Amino acid sequence: MDAWGTLLSLAARQYGVVAIWQVEERGLSAAAFRHRAHREGWVQVTRAVWMLPGTSLDRRGRLSAALLAAGSSALVSGADGLWLRGVGRTPSDALRLVVSMDRHASRHLSPGTKVISSRTLVDADAGQVARLACATAARCFVDLVIPPSPPVHRVRGLLIEARQSRVVTEVAVAHALHRARGVPGIAILQRAHLDVLDVGADSVFSDRVHRRLRAHGLRPDPHPAVVATLGRDLHPDITFARARVAIECDSMLAHAGQRDLMVDGRKHRAYRLAGWEPVRVGHLEFDRHWAGFVADLRRVLAG
Repeated sequence: MDAWGTLLSLAARQYGVVAIWQVEERGLSAAAFRHRAHREGWVQVTRAVWMLPGTSLDRRGRLSAALLAAGSSALVSGADGLWLRGVGRTPSDALRLVVSMDRHASRHLSPGTKVISSRTLVDADAGQVARLACATAARCFVDLVIPPSPPVHRVRGLLIEARQSRVVTEVAVAHALHRARGVPGIAILQRAHLDVLDVGADSVFSDRVHRRLRAHGLRPDPHPAVVATLGRDLHPDITFARARVAIECDSMLAHAGQRDLMVDGRKHRAYRLAGWEPVRVGHLEFDRHWAGFVADLRRVLAG
């Protein structure tokens, strides 16, 4: 394959973009490349990065272009790094990269890209996801809270989701927090981490239910009790162990078909046979009929 064909293949692997330094590595001069690129309809993304003709960059393409412009030591981080790892929705704010402060990072970046120059970044923070250089999940959380910082509840939700999907561990977050002492915004991550440890919720929705119950003066167990039943142990979302009451929080995705209803029915019977009272709550009741749910729950706890 000739040099130009190699360049086209490289651009395809990099979500539609190449950097001038990659062009020169393949034996083409920058001037010759620009001349042919203009003739064939390539689009200049930044001073150093060009996009294949007819290409529309998605979020991954924009991240790829930003990495190429920022230098070989840059990593995707923050909300973008978590999103690449399957945590959270597609970010709507600026692309966020991190680079070690003692290494060069180009400033010829497209608008909407934030590069964090960090004194605490180490080689162990680096990884790769979807062919993009990406920080570890724990490091992504540190860079997520650097100003402009998201609110605590958003960080807490992402932590719960990351822990539930086994993208990050509590130990890894604690270690990252220790190394990041003094980093701007780190108090937000510390608060969110303590909140997650305090409640021990397995989903964002059960965390919201737990906190709202406490706001109404109820005191669910800090961590849900395990209910031993004939054949298997059940793990409720929220428990009041002294009253033997178990709350199941029904997300909209996990309770959508007949099989889900069958499993819920079996669990309901198993709770009853074990001497526990099961109580279910879904998003609609949480959003529109919360007062009635709390009144019913108080009666169950009292009875």
